[in-house]
Amino acid sequence: MLLTNYNLPLTLYLLPVRFALELVAIVYALVKRDLKHLCAVFKSLWWLLTHPHIIYKKRQLVRQLRRKNDREMLKQFYRGSIVYAHYIRGIKKFTDL
Repeated sequence: MLLTNYNLPLTLYLLPVRFALELVAIVYALVKRDLKHLCAVFKSLWWLLTHPHIIYKKRQLVRQLRRKNDREMLKQFYRGSIVYAHYIRGIKKFTDL
């Protein structure tokens, strides 16, 4: 979603944050010894690296369909950290935020 739904400057700005959160997920899986979770994170990263053509096509489609700019969309997003809420505070449902 991050690579397809935002304009390129915002995507490049948010990409390091995304990878930092992936690193947090990897460390969490290692600490919990959750091999299934760890494999899922690596599988998602591998998919991103091996399918740039699909990501590019989806970016083109989103640009054609888009009605709102990034600023309008970002105003509607949750401002807190979902990762913090889930892993540290133990919140499992979005409605509990």
